[in-house]
Amino acid sequence: MLFIVSMMIFVVGCSNETAAKSFEVQKIREGLNLFNSSDYKGAIGLLDEISALKLNTAGEYNLRGEYLVKIGEYHFDTMNYDKGKELFDLAIQDYDSAIKLAPNDIDSYINRGNFYCKHGNQDLAIKDYDKVLELDPNNVDAYIGRGNAYVNTGHLAQRDLNKAIELNPNDFRAYMARSIIYLNIGQNNLALEDANKAVELNPNNSEVYNNRGLVYHNLKQYDSALQDYNKALELAPKNFKAYKGRGMIYFDMQE
Repeated sequence: MLFIVSMMIFVVGCSNETAAKSFEVQKIREGLNLFNSSDYKGAIGLLDEISALKLNTAGEYNLRGEYLVKIGEYHFDTMNYDKGKELFDLAIQDYDSAIKLAPNDIDSYINRGNFYCKHGNQDLAIKDYDKVLELDPNNVDAYIGRGNAYVNTGHLAQRDLNKAIELNPNDFRAYMARSIIYLNIGQNNLALEDANKAVELNPNNSEVYNNRGLVYHNLKQYDSALQDYNKALELAPKNFKAYKGRGMIYFDMQE
């Protein structure tokens, strides 16, 4: 069962540096730190308290939006779809509030664009990335994000990702995203080159191995794909995508 990926989103980072170290920020970061250390029960246990916080700045709203998205995605992964959607709606409300407070805050548009892009609303994502590039024409995160949003329009995606690499040749995320574009248009050798480059630039990141495993899978190089998914799980033992990818490899090897 050979498959080509139509949508593989690599979320671009956002620092939320505008958030001061208030009590509210400390509490939200506590939840994020628990989640990022795979203590999902602990992170979810703070949900009611974090949701009830009274926030005042764009940075605070951005940070809580990030937390709500992560908890929402966890609920989706565990098939609690109604709760996941509820949290996604709250996250969007927080990003909207951040933009209302600070209409030129780049982090807010990046965060909201990332959410829209990852969850299937490409048109709204592109609008947010366009706004970032209006404010900062050399913003690498926006080019990577918009390249991801254009994933089904190969030449536009490739244009933006090429620009991101021109601006920062050491950003592994751009190579990951461009490898999928190349894969979708049948440029398999270029796809593998970019996947290898992403691994070279960030060898301790589990997602680069997920990405290259996907490329190897499409090339029917199953042993190499398994090695990469195993490496992804070695680095991040609860990486859902790596388990899913490895399962698909085992299925195809039986055909």
